[in-house]
Amino acid sequence: MSELIKKIKSKSKDSFGDTKWVYNPKNDKKSMILNWFSKLPKGSKILEAGCGAGNYVVSLAKLGHKPIGLEIDGERVKIAKKYMEEYGLSKNIIFEGNLTKIPFKDEEFDAIFCHGVIEHIPDSEAAVREMTRVLKKGGYAMISVPNRYTSFTISKVLLQTVDNIFKTKLWNVGYEKSFPQWRFKKMLSRHLKIVEFRKREVQPGTTFPIYGKILRALDKPLWILGIGGGWLYAWCRK
Repeated sequence: MSELIKKIKSKSKDSFGDTKWVYNPKNDKKSMILNWFSKLPKGSKILEAGCGAGNYVVSLAKLGHKPIGLEIDGERVKIAKKYMEEYGLSKNIIFEGNLTKIPFKDEEFDAIFCHGVIEHIPDSEAAVREMTRVLKKGGYAMISVPNRYTSFTISKVLLQTVDNIFKTKLWNVGYEKSFPQWRFKKMLSRHLKIVEFRKREVQPGTTFPIYGKILRALDKPLWILGIGGGWLYAWCRK
């Protein structure tokens, strides 16, 4: 598993911004993906596949569910366990493990939450296959990935090129690929039924807001054509 971690692991400790997160119920109410999970019966057992520092594990617990977090990066597992204790949850709901070999039995979970994770795994479909295995029949899964045909992809390639030439660290989230909409849907459909599919426009962000606004403006024509947008979200059922 060590080689896989090297591919997935970020180049900087807080590349994803999750270690500085603070729970805010107002943000959760605005969240499209959490809105899907709010419609599930209270007490649903939910696996967050690739939980990072455990931010969404907390949010899912606040919705009245019984979340379990699985994370491959041992450092983030430690951070997530601390977060659980800070928010009155058991640190024992966080596990270290690989999404291509999930350490849980078949059909154990009512739902799966996997936001921005499988693009960091070389064999993304192996992860989808494993998530399907541990999902109960009739259960739901939310899986999201970055869209390939967007201005952000161009930006990523430019940053990686500059890093390779000048040995800088502008791109700091390690291994990551993106998906055309059709390929993402096709992969998921081999294992799950897509109930609802959504996209989100490129967001300016908070680190470099001006740069982000430029990317959003450049992506607008692609969005109008129906192929742009920063993220793809699929709400699926087994």
